[in-house]
Amino acid sequence: MAKKLTRCICLMSVIFFGQSSLAFGATVQQQIRLVVEQFVVESFTQEFADFNPDQLFVQYDPAITQLKQRPCPETPQISATGNLPLGRKNLKLVCPVANGWQLYAPVRVVYEMEVIVTATDVDNGATIHDHQLILATRDIGKLKQGYFTAFDSVAGYASRRHLRPGTVITANLLQAPLVIEKGDQVVIVAKKGGLEVRVSGVALTRGRLGKQIPVRNSKTKRIVRGKVVASGVVEVML
Repeated sequence: MAKKLTRCICLMSVIFFGQSSLAFGATVQQQIRLVVEQFVVESFTQEFADFNPDQLFVQYDPAITQLKQRPCPETPQISATGNLPLGRKNLKLVCPVANGWQLYAPVRVVYEMEVIVTATDVDNGATIHDHQLILATRDIGKLKQGYFTAFDSVAGYASRRHLRPGTVITANLLQAPLVIEKGDQVVIVAKKGGLEVRVSGVALTRGRLGKQIPVRNSKTKRIVRGKVVASGVVEVML
């Protein structure tokens, strides 16, 4: 069963390890739990400015209850692979005294956050709007493709495929919105140093924001490539 962490546990860990752990009659299992929980809380506090301990849970493998090691007379040292102990981890603990022990504590760390998900169906290629998005609580340890927490990071982009309600929005699902159609009249903004010249032109292909497309100068008939910087505006560097 998941164990919810609170700030009291973090403070208790500091107080507990400020003196000899044996003076409190701690078992090795209690030592492991306190060291693990303090380590996890400190890691998340450093990673998230708005860290909320009420959203953090640690699940321990039942094998921990079978450990036969004696309690360590010093604070056990702990380490983990990766920047953040999230998901399933084998945390290495070492008792830093002569003839001390070394063991691995299998745990699963869960951190729940509100992330952006779809509230409605979104068609393939369609621009995503605010009203199609909501915040929903998810375990970010399971979101291997990433996630977003701000609506303005998603709204205005287009979907790369059809999205069903409840889909967690990730970067690989988004593409720049289509703002120019083939044959559209566009403004070609030619820049060189501090100079800027604007002329009319025609888009020869569809264009997404930030992408390069070919355009024809309406006056000279010359074809150039430029970056779509806004709806109906293509920028060319000379």
